[in-house]
Amino acid sequence: MEDPDPAQEDQYRADLTECLTVKVGEPVEISSEADLRDRYDRLIEQTACLQEAGYPISEPPSYQSYRDAFEAQGDTLSFWPLGEIGGEDGRIAASRCPFSPW
Repeated sequence: MEDPDPAQEDQYRADLTECLTVKVGEPVEISSEADLRDRYDRLIEQTACLQEAGYPISEPPSYQSYRDAFEAQGDTLSFWPLGEIGGEDGRIAASRCPFSPW
């Protein structure tokens, strides 16, 4: 999956947030370091599941990199393993290795 054109970054993030809201309800607020760490740990588990299932998922960022991106961008979308898989494969992968934002 290609990164969005930098000129379209704001629109991309708005569209993705809207999509996630429609799919899973209200966006999850990260209100503490523990919340952020919990989300990261669950994404690490999902990454391992996807890799074990044979999906070509990139190695995850370190927690510090994830935290730095969260502080800079205000969201947790810098690390989203399912975002690397598209179309029908993505739907199958999500059912094999689900992730709950809560």
